[in-house]
Amino acid sequence: MSEVKNTIHKIKSYEWGKLFFELIMVFLGVTTGFVLNNWRMEQDERNLEQKYLASFLQDVKMDIPELENAIRIDSMWLATAKPLLNSIINKNIKIDSAAVMIKMIVKISRIDANSSTYEEISNSGNLNIITNFELKAMIVDYYLALGGVGFIDDYFHNYFSDFVMPFVLN
Repeated sequence: MSEVKNTIHKIKSYEWGKLFFELIMVFLGVTTGFVLNNWRMEQDERNLEQKYLASFLQDVKMDIPELENAIRIDSMWLATAKPLLNSIINKNIKIDSAAVMIKMIVKISRIDANSSTYEEISNSGNLNIITNFELKAMIVDYYLALGGVGFIDDYFHNYFSDFVMPFVLN
Protein backbone atom coordinates (compact mmCIF):
# COMPACT_ATOMS: atom_id res chain seq x y z
CA MET A 1 0.00 0.00 0.00
CA SER A 2 2.78 2.39 0.79
CA GLU A 3 4.32 1.55 -2.53
CA VAL A 4 1.07 2.58 -4.27
CA LYS A 5 1.04 5.85 -2.29
CA ASN A 6 4.64 6.54 -3.29
CA THR A 7 3.79 5.85 -6.93
CA ILE A 8 0.74 8.15 -6.77
CA HIS A 9 2.86 10.80 -5.06
CA LYS A 10 5.54 10.50 -7.77
CA ILE A 11 2.90 10.77 -10.50
CA LYS A 12 1.34 13.87 -8.88
CA SER A 13 4.72 15.55 -8.38
CA TYR A 14 5.59 14.66 -11.99
CA GLU A 15 2.32 16.24 -13.19
CA TRP A 16 2.93 19.37 -11.11
CA GLY A 17 6.46 19.62 -12.43
CA LYS A 18 5.24 19.16 -15.98
CA LEU A 19 2.49 21.78 -15.48
CA PHE A 20 4.98 24.21 -13.93
CA PHE A 21 7.36 23.66 -16.89
CA GLU A 22 4.51 24.24 -19.37
CA LEU A 23 3.49 27.40 -17.51
CA ILE A 24 7.06 28.72 -17.69
CA MET A 25 7.19 27.94 -21.43
CA VAL A 26 3.87 29.71 -22.09
CA PHE A 27 5.05 32.72 -20.06
CA LEU A 28 8.32 32.88 -21.99
CA GLY A 29 6.51 32.51 -25.32
CA VAL A 30 4.02 35.29 -24.57
CA THR A 31 6.74 37.58 -23.18
CA THR A 32 8.92 36.96 -26.23
CA GLY A 33 5.93 37.76 -28.46
CA PHE A 34 5.36 41.06 -26.66
CA VAL A 35 9.05 41.97 -26.81
CA LEU A 36 9.29 41.20 -30.53
CA ASN A 37 6.06 43.08 -31.26
CA ASN A 38 7.29 46.14 -29.34
CA TRP A 39 10.62 45.98 -31.18
CA ARG A 40 8.84 45.81 -34.54
CA MET A 41 6.58 48.74 -33.63
CA GLU A 42 9.63 50.73 -32.50
CA GLN A 43 11.33 50.02 -35.85
CA ASP A 44 8.19 51.10 -37.71
CA GLU A 45 8.11 54.36 -35.72
CA ARG A 46 11.81 55.03 -36.45
CA ASN A 47 11.20 54.44 -40.16
CA LEU A 48 8.19 56.77 -40.07
CA GLU A 49 10.28 59.36 -38.20
CA GLN A 50 12.94 59.23 -40.93
CA LYS A 51 10.28 59.66 -43.63
CA TYR A 52 8.79 62.67 -41.82
CA LEU A 53 12.21 64.26 -41.32
CA ALA A 54 13.07 63.77 -45.00
CA SER A 55 9.74 65.33 -45.94
CA PHE A 56 10.34 68.28 -43.58
CA LEU A 57 13.74 68.83 -45.17
CA GLN A 58 12.20 68.76 -48.63
CA ASP A 59 9.50 71.27 -47.56
CA VAL A 60 12.10 73.65 -46.11
CA LYS A 61 14.30 73.38 -49.22
CA MET A 62 11.27 74.29 -51.33
CA ASP A 63 10.34 77.17 -48.97
CA ILE A 64 13.75 78.87 -49.07
CA PRO A 65 13.54 80.12 -52.69
CA GLU A 66 9.89 81.04 -52.15
CA LEU A 67 10.75 83.15 -49.08
CA GLU A 68 13.81 84.71 -50.72
CA ASN A 69 11.74 85.65 -53.76
CA ALA A 70 8.98 87.09 -51.56
CA ILE A 71 11.51 89.22 -49.65
CA ARG A 72 13.03 90.48 -52.91
CA ILE A 73 9.63 91.29 -54.47
CA ASP A 74 8.27 92.90 -51.29
CA SER A 75 11.41 95.03 -50.93
CA MET A 76 11.10 96.28 -54.52
CA TRP A 77 7.36 96.82 -54.03
CA LEU A 78 7.93 98.85 -50.88
CA ALA A 79 10.65 100.97 -52.50
CA THR A 80 8.34 101.76 -55.40
CA ALA A 81 5.21 102.24 -53.27
CA LYS A 82 6.69 104.49 -50.60
CA PRO A 83 6.70 107.68 -52.73
CA LEU A 84 3.21 106.90 -54.01
CA LEU A 85 1.93 106.30 -50.50
CA ASN A 86 3.50 109.58 -49.36
CA SER A 87 1.72 111.40 -52.18
CA ILE A 88 -1.55 109.82 -51.03
CA ILE A 89 -0.88 110.95 -47.45
CA ASN A 90 -0.08 114.47 -48.68
CA LYS A 91 -3.24 114.40 -50.84
CA ASN A 92 -1.41 115.34 -54.01
CA ILE A 93 -1.60 112.05 -55.90
CA LYS A 94 -1.89 112.32 -59.64
CA ILE A 95 -4.14 110.15 -61.81
CA ASP A 96 -1.28 108.25 -63.40
CA SER A 97 0.24 107.62 -59.95
CA ALA A 98 -3.11 106.31 -58.76
CA ALA A 99 -3.24 103.95 -61.74
CA VAL A 100 0.28 102.71 -60.93
CA MET A 101 -0.73 102.22 -57.29
CA ILE A 102 -3.81 100.23 -58.30
CA LYS A 103 -1.66 97.97 -60.47
CA MET A 104 0.77 97.50 -57.61
CA ILE A 105 -1.98 96.62 -55.14
CA VAL A 106 -3.46 94.11 -57.54
CA LYS A 107 -0.05 92.48 -57.97
CA ILE A 108 0.58 92.02 -54.23
CA SER A 109 1.88 88.50 -53.88
CA ARG A 110 1.30 86.07 -51.08
CA ILE A 111 3.71 83.56 -49.65
CA ASP A 112 2.83 79.97 -50.39
CA ALA A 113 4.98 77.98 -47.98
CA ASN A 114 4.85 74.19 -47.85
CA SER A 115 3.29 73.04 -44.60
CA SER A 116 1.66 69.79 -45.70
CA THR A 117 4.10 67.58 -43.77
CA TYR A 118 3.67 69.60 -40.58
CA GLU A 119 -0.11 69.60 -40.91
CA GLU A 120 -0.11 65.85 -41.53
CA ILE A 121 2.14 65.01 -38.59
CA SER A 122 0.40 67.38 -36.17
CA ASN A 123 -3.13 66.39 -37.21
CA SER A 124 -2.33 62.68 -37.00
CA GLY A 125 -0.83 63.06 -33.52
CA ASN A 126 2.50 61.67 -34.70
CA LEU A 127 4.59 64.69 -33.69
CA ASN A 128 5.84 62.71 -30.69
CA ILE A 129 7.45 60.21 -33.06
CA ILE A 130 10.33 62.66 -33.45
CA THR A 131 12.69 61.62 -30.67
CA ASN A 132 15.05 64.61 -30.79
CA PHE A 133 13.32 67.20 -28.60
CA GLU A 134 15.41 70.14 -29.86
CA LEU A 135 14.68 69.23 -33.48
CA LYS A 136 10.98 68.89 -32.71
CA ALA A 137 11.01 72.34 -31.06
CA MET A 138 12.79 73.85 -34.08
CA ILE A 139 10.23 72.32 -36.46
CA VAL A 140 7.32 73.67 -34.42
CA ASP A 141 8.97 77.12 -34.16
CA TYR A 142 9.59 77.20 -37.92
CA TYR A 143 5.96 76.47 -38.74
CA LEU A 144 4.72 78.91 -36.10
CA ALA A 145 6.93 81.57 -37.70
CA LEU A 146 5.54 80.66 -41.14
CA GLY A 147 2.04 81.03 -39.71
CA GLY A 148 3.00 84.47 -38.40
CA VAL A 149 4.38 85.47 -41.78
CA GLY A 150 1.17 84.26 -43.41
CA PHE A 151 -0.89 86.25 -40.92
CA ILE A 152 1.07 89.44 -41.60
CA ASP A 153 0.91 88.76 -45.34
CA ASP A 154 -2.88 88.38 -45.15
CA TYR A 155 -3.21 91.49 -43.00
CA PHE A 156 -1.10 93.49 -45.46
CA HIS A 157 -3.13 92.26 -48.41
CA ASN A 158 -6.47 92.92 -46.71
CA TYR A 159 -5.37 96.38 -45.53
CA PHE A 160 -4.48 97.45 -49.05
CA SER A 161 -7.58 95.87 -50.53
CA ASP A 162 -9.98 97.29 -47.95
CA PHE A 163 -8.49 100.71 -47.10
CA VAL A 164 -5.87 101.86 -49.56
CA MET A 165 -7.60 100.74 -52.76
CA PRO A 166 -10.88 102.64 -52.05
CA PHE A 167 -8.86 105.72 -51.07
CA VAL A 168 -6.82 105.56 -54.30
CA LEU A 169 -9.97 105.07 -56.35
CA ASN A 170 -11.52 108.17 -54.77
